[in-house]
Amino acid sequence: MNYGNPFLSAWMSAANAWAGTARSFWLGEWQRQQSAMVEEAIRQTVDFWTGGWMRHLGRY
Repeated sequence: MNYGNPFLSAWMSAANAWAGTARSFWLGEWQRQQSAMVEEAIRQTVDFWTGGWMRHLGRY
C-alpha cells in the first residue's frame, strides 16, 4: 500500500518539471555562448594569421 502524501507528490512533480525547464534553458544558453566564443576565437585567429598579407593586397 502507498501511504504517501498526494499533495507533496504533486508539489514535487511540479518542482521537478520546473527544474527540468530551467535546466534546459540554462544548457541552451550555455551552448549559444560557447558557440559564439568559439566563432570569435576562430575569427581572431584567422585575422591574426592572415591580416598582414590581406592588408598588403588591399582587401582589408
